[in-house]
Amino acid sequence: MPNVLAVLHDDIIWNEADNFPYADNNPYIGPQAVHIWTMNNGKAIRFQQHIDTLNTARTTGTV
Repeated sequence: MPNVLAVLHDDIIWNEADNFPYADNNPYIGPQAVHIWTMNNGKAIRFQQHIDTLNTARTTGTV
């Protein structure tokens, strides 16, 4: 995780997907979640999102 955060600007800005529970807070500023892209020959071959799943569950009302 430190290696990922090391390449992100402290004030990175991103938007969550429309209709995702966190989209209401767009744009996010700072490394509040991590998205990892695996690339091969300049094309994405894998995507992994790491977020606070408990907070997501609370936001969606599942807990």
